Amino acid sequence: MATITIKLVQPYYDLAKKAVKMFELRRNDRKYSIGDQVIMQEYNKETGKCTGKEVRRTITYVLENVE
Repeated sequence: MATITIKLVQPYYDLAKKAVKMFELRRNDRKYSIGDQVIMQEYNKETGKCTGKEVRRTITYVLENVE
């Protein structure tokens, strides 16, 4: 199992934190797998930096073979 860090901007970070947004569509360039831990860091586009806030989730599904 891997731990993967991704950046989320507002409002997506807050929605993920509240568990309203329960999925993320991304290219599988990091070889995401079921059971991997994802650390979602809040990212501020204006400053170009992470705020220090983060949410951890476990991947439960990976959509494959989509063209």
